[in-house]
Amino acid sequence: MGDPRVPGPSTYWIDAVVQLTPAVADQLAAGTSSAGAPQVVEDLVVELPAGPWVGSVELDRTLSANGVVRLAPASGTVVLRSIGEG
Repeated sequence: MGDPRVPGPSTYWIDAVVQLTPAVADQLAAGTSSAGAPQVVEDLVVELPAGPWVGSVELDRTLSANGVVRLAPASGTVVLRSIGEG
């Protein structure tokens, strides 16, 4: 991944654990279904709540151009993983 005309890598990788307000978490949870736990870099694993986790194609599209989003509605935590080229 990258542009051969540019020196160095141009790939980006973002793993984020974000605490939402209850109202926003409830809004994002609409239309989701059960999903597996998110995969994140090892340093962020301790930041993840126990779950359960939900996800959807619409949630992915809403919060990420090319990534995977998981939501733990009980704790209002959203986890985003996005990998792409800049």
